[in-house]
Amino acid sequence: MKGTLKVDAKSPETAIRGLFAKWLKENRLSAILTPAYSASGTATMALVSNPDKLDEAAPLMPAMGVNSASIVAEIARESSPNAKVGLFLRSCELRAVVELMKLKQVLPDSLVLIGVDCPGTYKAAGFRNVRGTDADFDNKHVRKQSGYADDVNFRMGCQMCEFPKPLVYDLAIGFLGMNPDEELWVEAATDKGKALLEGIELKQSDEPAGRKTALADLSAKRKAVTARRIEELDKVMLGPEKLAQYFSDCLNCHNCMKVCPVCYCR
Repeated sequence: MKGTLKVDAKSPETAIRGLFAKWLKENRLSAILTPAYSASGTATMALVSNPDKLDEAAPLMPAMGVNSASIVAEIARESSPNAKVGLFLRSCELRAVVELMKLKQVLPDSLVLIGVDCPGTYKAAGFRNVRGTDADFDNKHVRKQSGYADDVNFRMGCQMCEFPKPLVYDLAIGFLGMNPDEELWVEAATDKGKALLEGIELKQSDEPAGRKTALADLSAKRKAVTARRIEELDKVMLGPEKLAQYFSDCLNCHNCMKVCPVCYCR
């Protein structure tokens, strides 16, 4: 099941919040894990179960404090047969969740994987400065698609990411290569995803050619950045002596283990 979802009032984020509200009100989902704004306006993740509490949900927020797979590992470590939690995550986060499933650290039965396009994210620490007081920043971000490949403010990992479109999902929502003021691309890959789309008015179609082209172009540019970055790293890391020097500033604080979404050793 796939097609385009109409966007009203030039607000793709509001359209996605509308889907969230419908799924929660009709008990298709018991809760949704989604990017959100904290009371102070900073980027965070929220587990929302009340459809009346979706005002602060920001599903298109281009900021990431942590890879949310680590949060999923906490909320889905044990079986919850009566729950059905929707995970509204980026491509990298979904891939990490799948790896945790393979490692038996996340139990998938009560989860619905809802992927979204992601051209890149800002560091959470500086996102407030980038966004300023612009309440429509998220929508403006998904409109201005021409500068994604050249945005040096994105995290370095994002500048090299070849997968702006989710690779694994029950349901995917896309805006790349679309006019997000008017429509979003929606595609269900599993029965769980199709269940969420029942009763949703979609204009049935194949994936638009313009979207395919935009995804391919962004991926190609990111591959070129990756090649340049590897070449730069080879100059400073190649060989045991250079490698040791490169990591000589490491404090052994083990924070890398804490933030890695698939490092689950306790």
